[in-house]
Amino acid sequence: MKPVEFRNKINEKQTEVIWYFKNITGNNSWSIICSCMDWLECSYDFYVNYNKQSESENFTTYIQFAKISSVDNMIGCIEQLYNCVNLCTNSKILQSNDIFNKNINDRDWFKDIRAVFGAHSTNLKLKNDNNNYFASWPAKLLDNNDFTVLLYPLKQEGFKKIGYKQESFDKIVSLICEELDAILLKIFELIDKKKESLKKIKIAESSHEQHEIDLLLEENELRMRDSNIKDILFEIKKILSVNTSNYTIIRYKKRLVKAIPILRVWLQNLSYSEDEFKFMNDLVNPEFTIGMDYELQKLFAYWDSGENLHGDSMYENYMKNIASKLKVNLSDENLLNIDEFVIYVKAITNK
Repeated sequence: MKPVEFRNKINEKQTEVIWYFKNITGNNSWSIICSCMDWLECSYDFYVNYNKQSESENFTTYIQFAKISSVDNMIGCIEQLYNCVNLCTNSKILQSNDIFNKNINDRDWFKDIRAVFGAHSTNLKLKNDNNNYFASWPAKLLDNNDFTVLLYPLKQEGFKKIGYKQESFDKIVSLICEELDAILLKIFELIDKKKESLKKIKIAESSHEQHEIDLLLEENELRMRDSNIKDILFEIKKILSVNTSNYTIIRYKKRLVKAIPILRVWLQNLSYSEDEFKFMNDLVNPEFTIGMDYELQKLFAYWDSGENLHGDSMYENYMKNIASKLKVNLSDENLLNIDEFVIYVKAITNK
């Protein structure tokens, strides 16, 4: 697959990939994957789209160096991804000699090409050669290669030639794309294996709702690192922590308590459906039938911030105005503060 396809596949399961790779023996391997995806994509894009028609020899020289560098970047990315997923490093890209057809492996020959064509042009040491060389700029059609460089030795006269055919680099890039298929499969295989292992470990239970929620929050970090579950658990915990004598809120809180075991099942099985999530999210974060006007927006922004604005005259007025729209008598309903009122609005929306 192409690097952009690899990135898209990773992004489809980004939460799970981050969850697995964020801490591998103390290292955040997700950082490595992100870097490799970036450089694979831009290097591949340059390689397939570089300008082949320039008439400037100087420009062509640097284009060849940039092209080789783009392949070098992609090879380096593959090596790093191997390390991330514990794949062996005996890839055809690294160890074979059937691409350049030389008497050393393709990786070592590629390093010589990279050095000669720009990386170390004026201070060269070649594999299995003790001489020092200095490279000319690349030329076309000096031999049966597409691009060739003359190497001038330090200790003797004359020169030797080294070059490459375009098709050799095309083969390497094609193999890189093949390796991305294998790496992607390995990434998802590792994630599935860890998930199956975690499913066999029973989550601890508590008879106290707040402690139960704390346990599930910890398990979420360990098992799924799912922001949806985290947000729902935090919201339930916050609502349950508010003391009230309002009957509507008390009944709503009982419904939320009954939702906690459902979240436990999600975490135990490491999965939930879209419909299940929608139901749970609507329970905790309902869409308001009265419309989210400015005053209601301000009250819920306050609720989400966690600030203590009890007694703030502006917010007290917001609450009174919304209560008037809802035809709610704050005294009759024993709604004594903004926190209770916000939960009450959630509760009546969930009737």
